[in-house]
Amino acid sequence: MKPKSIEEDFDSYLYKVKKSKAYLGLFIILLLTCGFGYGISNLKFSDNFDAFFPKGDQDLAYYLNLTEEFGVYNDFLFIGLESDNVYSSEFFTKVDSLTESFERLLKVESVISPTNFKRYQLTPFGVNSFNVVNYSNGIDVDRMKSDPQLYGQFFGKNDKSVGMILRHESFDDKKTADKFYENLVTIIADQGFSTPIISGKIQGQHDFSIRLKQELSLLLGAAIVLILIMLAIVYRTIRGMLIPFVTLVTTLVWMFGFFGLTDRPIDVLAIMIPPILLVVSMSDVIHLCNKFNDCMHKGMDVFTSIKTSIKLVGLATLLTSITTAIGFFSLAISPIAPIKNFGLYTGIGVLFAFFVTFTTIPCLLLILNKPVNNVKPIKDNWSNKLEHLHNWVIKRRRPIILLSLLLLAGGTLATFSINRNTYLIVGVDKQDPLMKTMGYFDDNFDGNKPFEMTYELESQDDLFERSTLQDLDSIQQYLETEYGIAHIESPLNLIKTINQTIHGGATREYKLPQASDYSRIKRVYDSRQFAEARAILHSKNGVTLRINGRGKDIGSAKAGLKNEKLEKFLSQTLNLKQDQFRLTGTSFLIDKTDDYIVSSIIQGLILAIIAIAFLILLITKSFKTMLISILPNIIPLLILSGLMGVLGVDLNIATAVIFSIAFGIAVDDSIHFIIRYQLEVKNKTVSSAILATYLSTGKSISLTTVVLFVGFTVFLFSGFSATFYIGLFVATTLVLALITDLTLLPALLSYKKK
Repeated sequence: MKPKSIEEDFDSYLYKVKKSKAYLGLFIILLLTCGFGYGISNLKFSDNFDAFFPKGDQDLAYYLNLTEEFGVYNDFLFIGLESDNVYSSEFFTKVDSLTESFERLLKVESVISPTNFKRYQLTPFGVNSFNVVNYSNGIDVDRMKSDPQLYGQFFGKNDKSVGMILRHESFDDKKTADKFYENLVTIIADQGFSTPIISGKIQGQHDFSIRLKQELSLLLGAAIVLILIMLAIVYRTIRGMLIPFVTLVTTLVWMFGFFGLTDRPIDVLAIMIPPILLVVSMSDVIHLCNKFNDCMHKGMDVFTSIKTSIKLVGLATLLTSITTAIGFFSLAISPIAPIKNFGLYTGIGVLFAFFVTFTTIPCLLLILNKPVNNVKPIKDNWSNKLEHLHNWVIKRRRPIILLSLLLLAGGTLATFSINRNTYLIVGVDKQDPLMKTMGYFDDNFDGNKPFEMTYELESQDDLFERSTLQDLDSIQQYLETEYGIAHIESPLNLIKTINQTIHGGATREYKLPQASDYSRIKRVYDSRQFAEARAILHSKNGVTLRINGRGKDIGSAKAGLKNEKLEKFLSQTLNLKQDQFRLTGTSFLIDKTDDYIVSSIIQGLILAIIAIAFLILLITKSFKTMLISILPNIIPLLILSGLMGVLGVDLNIATAVIFSIAFGIAVDDSIHFIIRYQLEVKNKTVSSAILATYLSTGKSISLTTVVLFVGFTVFLFSGFSATFYIGLFVATTLVLALITDLTLLPALLSYKKK
């Protein structure tokens, strides 16, 4: 056996030293991963729809002040109970038993059902109440259908259901609310109602939380399976799958742990962050591993291969990670918390992915001392195809530029057809069970979307002025007939109820009182018996009146038009001052988010484009090259917005993030192309540099786009419309960006001089 030379002994010693440093590096990464892993135990899911309210908005501040005195209006549940014989006394006996069971529960403030709905009579002995529906001898269906306080509120319009309204206290934490809701469901089942339909705030939050967990599991599982398949195809060895996979899993642990450590819950937008990070970091991993493999198969030792790989792809990958992060960080200017947090946390996750990839993989490769796979690269026909494509582009550069400008103009025009529209449950498809539940109450009852507004008196004595009561009556008639609001609760309705009471409880007396009855009604209105009902509708200072009701979830676009007409009616027809009325409430605030979407998108994109343009300017030191680099990435965005307009996809809280995501990721290929071009043009003519860049980067950016495209198609399996559209349009934009990078970008560069 031939003894080792001094050089070989020294190389062996150096390798051992470097290997020990690799173990130390992995140990540090493991400690950090354990720290982030500890944070996962604190991971929570957000089902709080109030989080979508625009922070810092004056209407939000007004609403919060209002709830401090009156409480939260939408702390209620609508419960629909179905039967083939809904008007039978047997069925109503069961409904009455369920009503009594609910009334005995803690946290229940009131339960109103057809079996306990009452009207009042004023007798010499005081106020006497009586049940409106007497079910012992059967239901008078014709009388019930003619009473607007019954039909559509307690009796479904499908004639197969009855409804009840359960008001409950506000819950400080989700666990208590979930326990309360689950207890209600158990009681309903125990009473013999097998398929109740329940809709309300705590129901939506309970079911939405479950859906979030299911959705995250689905997306994450699909992304992991897809990535393993791609790694198996690319590397065809166990280590070729495990080395990248360990890196990707480590990135996920850091991201989930960061959520937990910063006490940030996962919401409808945040569920997309882990799959996005897996897809984006997959690009980093493939760039590094492929370059390392090439170096090893060229005969370099493992340390030189790692060093060379980092030198060749490290800068470009760092820059693309920064530009991708910038795209996400641009969302941080939004006043809507879920959008802001989505941008911040995804941007941080992208930087996590770069750091983990370029620390973990080199350490693992150094320890293994082997290429990622044993398959040596063979000469393929990519070069011939890319050269043909390059020649085709250069010969047709003017038509390509002209076509690009036409697409730019067409996309811009089609953008104006995009509709801004948001529904009460954000980011959920209309066919989702959550939306179908709300649709059930819209179709068979009078809806369950809360409506709230206030009316300000000039003094507390003005309520019983004839003109005030007439204004209030006109407002409520408009809301019922033109706006579509039903079952209004207001001080005026309380006055009408008292008027009905002093006239024997007759239905026809539920109306504006005669002036001669004002003083009598006012005494009853101010009495202790009506104190509880008055307290939630009339402020303590006697000036602010609440007008509450409910309607159908028609979307913010239609609601906005109705609000404009209502305000016009109040100000022009009734001649009310602007400070005498105000729309408010949770529904109004969610609808109002549309006002912030367009400005947030434009401001965020402008900031992202400026930041990325400045970065490219630092790299290229050429203002002209910077402009040439940005244009091919703006055209896909305008085509994207045009497609959304043509296809009728609504622009709302959930879909607004598409543009920043698409731009941040799509610009990566341009940066790879430009960086390589800058290196080539130093020693070549412009035309030769473009061809060399085409041949050296064309394959890599094409493969990277394929990986990203396939990765984002995972989102097409989502049951949430927001996630589905992000997957569809980001994947489409990536393909469009690749096309412009391989056609428009070299066509524009070809006009440059040395």
